[in-house]
Amino acid sequence: MQVLNGDCNPGKPGASLLLQLHIEDTDVIDYLQSFPPEEREGKALEALRVGVIALRSVTPALDTSIVDRKFGELERNLEEYTRDFSRELSGLMRDQVGPESEFGKVVDPLNSLGLLQRIEKSVDAKLQETAAGVLSQFSLDKNDSALTRLQSAMSAQIEQIKSDMGRFFADLKELHGLERGRAEEAIRGTQKGRDFESDVYDRFAEVCRSMGDLSENLTATPGNTARRKTGDYLSTLASDSGAAGVRIVIEAKKKEGYTLRSALEELKQARENRGAAIGVMVFSQECCPVEVGAVRIVDNDILVGLDLDHPERADFYLESSYRVARAMAVLTRRQELSTKLDANKLASVITRVQKACERFADINKKASSIKQNAASIEEIAEGLRFEIEHELHEIDVVIRSDRQEGAPANNEPQALL
Repeated sequence: MQVLNGDCNPGKPGASLLLQLHIEDTDVIDYLQSFPPEEREGKALEALRVGVIALRSVTPALDTSIVDRKFGELERNLEEYTRDFSRELSGLMRDQVGPESEFGKVVDPLNSLGLLQRIEKSVDAKLQETAAGVLSQFSLDKNDSALTRLQSAMSAQIEQIKSDMGRFFADLKELHGLERGRAEEAIRGTQKGRDFESDVYDRFAEVCRSMGDLSENLTATPGNTARRKTGDYLSTLASDSGAAGVRIVIEAKKKEGYTLRSALEELKQARENRGAAIGVMVFSQECCPVEVGAVRIVDNDILVGLDLDHPERADFYLESSYRVARAMAVLTRRQELSTKLDANKLASVITRVQKACERFADINKKASSIKQNAASIEEIAEGLRFEIEHELHEIDVVIRSDRQEGAPANNEPQALL
């Protein structure tokens, strides 16, 4: 392209720019050659103008993690507002139009002091008064008398009012019961999540205690980031672990809607908030993302699904995941200290543990659903359990051999910040 002449000041009236273009793009050539020679210059200027407008219309792509976080906050706020509104609406309906409210008592057809009874009494009294005044002219003994027709019409109207008000009162009671049921169900769902978190911590604390590590429940304690409580539980590795002072953070989740991406993002926040090197997210089986399966290891994070209806199996998965997390912590520490630890061998063993856990979960799932040949399938699954335990033992052997050949344990740093 060559600029031959022009005045390109955008603010100056009559600004212009003379260009001589050498075009080699076949798409542009084909497009312009489809027009007569006298029209090509105008079509070229039109195409150039459209391209400039398109370029100016491009906007930067939003950070998907920011969008996910903002929508997550919006969703939580909406859930909180909806819950508060439901509770306030239920209380308002109960107080204003519920069975025990003044309105409910007035419209209750069974209430002797209610509106319907007062209407009926008033009508009866009025009929008796009228009958006494016109008795000489109208007789109640005659079916076609005016008084008899009036009484029949009023009785029909009263019965209709009773029927309508009875249906209204029944619908009101049903609505009140439905709202109360929804509120109770929400409370039960929240309690189930808390029960799962409590159960996971009890098992996690027992595993840490058996290995000499320190466990802490930090669900109500802010971390390194102000007012952020991400990171439910924390373990600090013991002095004889090969990575003394290194931290592992645990997140327990019984909540649907997580994906692998969102789970990893939350684990990253948890590690930063708790100063941990390794993160473990424990899902309730029914809420576990499909991308996770039984156990999944991604960089410095481990994700695992637990079925607490099978306690022995849940304990096995949780202990296996924690022991792998310890091995990953030791690997990270040794790489930082540049010791002779066989990192490739340890990483290979960790990978084999993950695959064995996946096969173990698949076999157990089939054994639970297939009644025929169940004994042989469970025998294979039990063999896989021993295989996993053997690989975990290999991890301990690699770590112990490294401690014997490497620097003394008391020279290692006591914390990983």
